[in-house]
Amino acid sequence: MGAPEDDTPVDAILDDIVESEIVEDDGGEIEVLDAYSFPEKNPQFYDELPSDLNDPWEQMTIEKYREMGQNLGVRHQKIQFKGGKEKLRMWKKSYVDRPKNDQRGWVLRAPGPTYWDRGDKYAPDDEGIILEHPSRVGTPTPQMITGTTIMAILAIPLSYVIVSIGIAIPWTGEDGDGMKIAMMFGPLFLAICWLVQSLKEGRRMNDTQQLPTSKVRSIAIGEVELVGQVRRWKSPAPSVQIDTIHRHAKDLHCWRWLYDVYVEKTVMTDDGPRTTYFWKDVRNKKGGHPFILHDGTGGVLVQPKSFEYVELGEHIVSWTVPANKTAIGSIGRIFKIATVGETILKHRWTLWGLALGDPCYTIGVASSRTAKQMKGETFQSKPNHSLIEITGKGAEKYEPRLERGTELAILSKALSQFEYNTIPALTCGGVFVMTLMAFNLVS
Repeated sequence: MGAPEDDTPVDAILDDIVESEIVEDDGGEIEVLDAYSFPEKNPQFYDELPSDLNDPWEQMTIEKYREMGQNLGVRHQKIQFKGGKEKLRMWKKSYVDRPKNDQRGWVLRAPGPTYWDRGDKYAPDDEGIILEHPSRVGTPTPQMITGTTIMAILAIPLSYVIVSIGIAIPWTGEDGDGMKIAMMFGPLFLAICWLVQSLKEGRRMNDTQQLPTSKVRSIAIGEVELVGQVRRWKSPAPSVQIDTIHRHAKDLHCWRWLYDVYVEKTVMTDDGPRTTYFWKDVRNKKGGHPFILHDGTGGVLVQPKSFEYVELGEHIVSWTVPANKTAIGSIGRIFKIATVGETILKHRWTLWGLALGDPCYTIGVASSRTAKQMKGETFQSKPNHSLIEITGKGAEKYEPRLERGTELAILSKALSQFEYNTIPALTCGGVFVMTLMAFNLVS
């Protein structure tokens, strides 16, 4: 089966699609770690001891991090040189989209490939603990009040206006009543959703700020927070195929991809045809490969597949290509105004990943490895942490997490607990009161 025709319903391709025709010009495989092979061209990494490595660091603040982050590079050399959107075929409107910056990358220089491929993967590095470890740079402290509080205060009276307008709109018994219902109850629904999401995010950020970061060399059994660099375990991570053989990436130790389509949907109403556009998910997949998290004091084995909560930050790359345009499809488009259906306009594949050499943050459970797990693995030295693995199973107090980035990156956009908990609760209560007032005064 080839690519879908121009007017093929979206649901018809959900379980059966081969993209051989629409990916023939996407540029082939993408080597995720091109720059990592040339550390001398990439200021993120070093392979020799920098002269300024041991300079003292004062307490890091959110503002200082953001100031430093203005000049953050991108994930690897290919992205760094090209950045943004690149047309693959101008006449076919095919694009490759790469992030222009990387807010979860290294801020300070990190060990380069010489350290990743060293013989004893559990041994400490010559230069000691990595520069971005919280024991060196401290933990960023967010401001008590930001623009979030101001926006929340303004939302309360605004909700009264929206609900009042919704109540005043007459019932028609047609599709337009959906807008009336959305205006009447939408503000309260959004406030409740914000409160729930904010409480969850606030708990995660509080865990990150309050839980002491352990050093690998002194890790203990139980729940731990670690910050370090992704390095190989016994073998390289297998190549990741992004939906088809035409796209794949290497050295990703934790990854996910999404295939979605841009859809044009036309429905007939009493006032004529109405067209909407939206992205619709078709397929997605995620996976991982065990890796060593190394913080400079030593390395410890991490099992990425055991974590339910995984945050990989900005995407690595996204491919967008148009749907095939055939003569039959073009003719069908002419008569589309008299039909009801969905038309696929674009196809998109997006890849996220935690790559070799990347910064990694985790809250997990440290447990002893079994003899069966260590079978076939050679040890040049056998420190205690080499007999431990980190998983996302068995936690009691903290939510296990695996994230791309150091603690600096995790907290770069953090709010205070006042804005995570108190402000959303007050806003939710205020919107509820405004909704009741609107119903009592307008209805």
